[in-house]
Amino acid sequence: MTQASPRPAATGWPQGTLLGELSSTARTKLLNLGYATHYAQGALLFGQGDQTTDGVLITSGVVKLMTHDDQGYDLLLDIQAGGTSVGLIEALDGGPRTTTAMAATPVDALRIDRMALQHLLARNPDLALAISQDFARQLRSAHRRRRDLAGSSTVRQRVARVLGELSESFGQRTLYGVTITVSLSQQELASLVGASQLTLHKALASLRREGVIETGYRRVIIRDPDALAEVAEGRPT
Repeated sequence: MTQASPRPAATGWPQGTLLGELSSTARTKLLNLGYATHYAQGALLFGQGDQTTDGVLITSGVVKLMTHDDQGYDLLLDIQAGGTSVGLIEALDGGPRTTTAMAATPVDALRIDRMALQHLLARNPDLALAISQDFARQLRSAHRRRRDLAGSSTVRQRVARVLGELSESFGQRTLYGVTITVSLSQQELASLVGASQLTLHKALASLRREGVIETGYRRVIIRDPDALAEVAEGRPT
């Protein structure tokens, strides 16, 4: 279920995100192009195969990007948060949605009409360049994950790398370590890592025994970030 929401202020997005990197003038132009929408946790922004072609700017909250495997199971491909975009490729080429986007938390977003976006980019090359760089950032993340899956890294290393990435993007420092604030099931984490749930469980258990992480229901706390980085790089802890 979606509902109208006030247009967000054009401040406060992290560096490295599309909205965080734009100049205030370019950002205002892009934000003024869309209409604001709120999604409750679990709501779909769009589904794989949909013919909708508007782009989506996430202004706050966390969005999961998923795809269906040959058996019809949902596989988690990536996570995007406030300041980033989803679905802009379809807004530029007009093709069907290649992924399903679901709100992992309550999400505020701006939906931008395809033709309006194309006209804006044609008149503003700096915006076109920024969106190209945002695509490149997302592709680098996807390529890095595919390289891990195709390489010789162990599941334990891949778990450490994914948890490290999640802690950088969604980590909140507390007295007990760095808590990953986005809620993930073991099935979803296994999808990101490219492992079975059983193999993931064994890798998480070994990291818990060594005091590197602490886990609970849909919760991971990084107790020792330095040790986690050493595992990710394949060095003994």
